[in-house]
Amino acid sequence: MKSKILWTLIVATLTISHSYEGICSERNSSKRKIFDTSSESASESEIDDSSSKKTTKKPRKTHNKSHATENMGHVTELEAIIAQIPVTQKNAIKEAVERFNSAHPSQIHTKFGVGLRFPYPSSPARDSLKRGEKQSPYTPVNFVAPVVIDSVWAPGKSPQNAWADPEDISKIAQQIKDGRKRVIPFGESATGLPYRVVDGKPINPLGKTGISGRGELGLWGANPAADPVIFKINNHKLYVLLIKRNDGGNVISSEWAIPGGMLDTEDHRLSANAALRELKEETGVNLKNEKNSFFIGKVYAGYSNDERNTDNAWMETNVYSWLVKDQARTTFKIDQAEVTQAAWIEVTSDFLTDGHFFAGHGHYIRLAVLKLLSAR
Repeated sequence: MKSKILWTLIVATLTISHSYEGICSERNSSKRKIFDTSSESASESEIDDSSSKKTTKKPRKTHNKSHATENMGHVTELEAIIAQIPVTQKNAIKEAVERFNSAHPSQIHTKFGVGLRFPYPSSPARDSLKRGEKQSPYTPVNFVAPVVIDSVWAPGKSPQNAWADPEDISKIAQQIKDGRKRVIPFGESATGLPYRVVDGKPINPLGKTGISGRGELGLWGANPAADPVIFKINNHKLYVLLIKRNDGGNVISSEWAIPGGMLDTEDHRLSANAALRELKEETGVNLKNEKNSFFIGKVYAGYSNDERNTDNAWMETNVYSWLVKDQARTTFKIDQAEVTQAAWIEVTSDFLTDGHFFAGHGHYIRLAVLKLLSAR
């Protein structure tokens, strides 16, 4: 009996041991499966991550590409056109302009009123200013050109002959009530240039000229203009479109100028359009709907170094630049009442630094050249 019980215990022990090994084996197998699965999952996860990174990157690149194509349409073509200018030539032009700018840090300054079509009267105050002397007391000569008096606005008067303020500044407000559209409100600037109004009269923000009143200018205070700097590249050379002005035989007409002009009442805050209008009027070149041109941008806004400026009236301008392709329609048809010559002038280092330019136009051209050569 005892032996039978002993044998039963041995068998039970062996069975339990075998079952335990099986369980352990299954557990180890499960562990291996779990480890292997996690290992596979890790690999898949890395692939997913990198694949998701790749997937993320791909659309991003595509998006940038399409964004560049969509928003910078002409950039590649523009760069290709500018690249026609040899690098050595571009560098020489840039260096010459930078040297000139360093030597002439203040290129916007007061030119002492002398007039263009109507020479301003003799002024001891102006003569003293030119010599760098101070006149005490300062006694400018008052002058208004006859053409300005004849062109004062009046109801029913033709706009071509009604572009000037009255001599009595207090009457401007009544003119506005009567329907006059002044190109900019009295006391304001067309370019954001601050200035003072003292005893009812605007004061030239850059200083004294020796001449009070308006001289040849129609408006008290700022007289807004717009100027287009037009470039083209031909045979690996850069050219700028310039004119010589018809100023009644005055020596000023021998100077090269940008084909710009005064803003009309319809032009306010649309001075880029005004610049193109003036370009067409003075040279016959129409770029308003020209697909063969690139808008480079605004290059200057502010006071203009104009011979007509006085203590109480001055020129301000917004300057814009375009590059035309060589095949663009640029046949000249000049307005001989305003222009004696229009020409494509090669842009060289010497021309930019030694050329004779009207008012501040040399400064605007130099600014436009630097903007063009760095265009992207």
